[in-house]
Amino acid sequence: MKICMLRLSAIGDVCNCIPVLRALQRNWPNAEITWIVGKAEYTMLRDIKSVRFVVFDKDRSFQETLRIRKELQDDRFDVLLHMQASIRANMLSLAVRATRRIGFDWSRSRDLHALFINEHIPASRNPHVLEGFMSFASTIGVDDQSLHWDLPVDIYRKELGEIRGKLPGRYVVISPCASNPIRNWSVERYAEVIDYLYKKHAIDVVMVGGGTEIERQYGEKISRLSSYEPVNMVGLTSLRQLMALISESQFVISPDSGPAHMATAVGAPVIGLYAVANPGRTGPYLSQQRVINRYPEALFKYTGKDVEDVRWGRRLKSNGAMDLITTTDVFRQIDDLMDGMR
Repeated sequence: MKICMLRLSAIGDVCNCIPVLRALQRNWPNAEITWIVGKAEYTMLRDIKSVRFVVFDKDRSFQETLRIRKELQDDRFDVLLHMQASIRANMLSLAVRATRRIGFDWSRSRDLHALFINEHIPASRNPHVLEGFMSFASTIGVDDQSLHWDLPVDIYRKELGEIRGKLPGRYVVISPCASNPIRNWSVERYAEVIDYLYKKHAIDVVMVGGGTEIERQYGEKISRLSSYEPVNMVGLTSLRQLMALISESQFVISPDSGPAHMATAVGAPVIGLYAVANPGRTGPYLSQQRVINRYPEALFKYTGKDVEDVRWGRRLKSNGAMDLITTTDVFRQIDDLMDGMR
């Protein structure tokens, strides 16, 4: 059995694809598995054994597509799991010669995705993203749908280096920013949460994020507003170091963004802040009971519609939706988690 997985990005989606890889490895331990994945995402996966990774640099899409076509020219796969419905991924899929080309069902197919496959996964009513990915495994005969990530966390932790000395003994990770600013909670409320964690539970906060100017400014503003200044690591970690930080944390507080799914992948609980997106589709899969879900309320406020009346997975584009999440909502979840850890 020769299997090719095609999922380039994003970080959260790639995290949700890892259980598919593990399911394939359990079902066919001697299979030759190739995963075409994005350059940044590969850094998180590269230590996984028994997988051939083909790395795609999206900043050089045309040249990379030609390079990968050449790299795979002598390969013939039994199955292509085409797990990304985008123009870039669809064009790249032409570099993969496979007998079965399995992609999304019609409701989740876009950018002419259906033209690049010859089989669809079954349609499913209101699936989580992770469940949609697991459908690819079941479509080719994997019955064991148990979820395993088994990431090499110990290797990530060895790369903390000097960062290790800056970390408190016990801490909560707050990842305040999402890729779309509409999903961000206010800096004032994050600062209140940091102070609450310290005053009520005597626990420190490590704040994380990417290196964009927006994220750095966000982190600086939160730090200034907090009476108990967090350890501000925004823009100062690699993806692997971030995985290590999250794996050693008590839990993570995050909006709809990659770190919520990274936390799931390394076994950390997540308090998810959701108002713009439906957490039933994109929330941290193993922490749904910890999600603060104001999506139904926001949807009705800004569109006059209920969740049942809109397309599954619809995201709001309304500034102010995240303000429906209160600090009291977060405090309750914090108290519940901390009580369970005593």
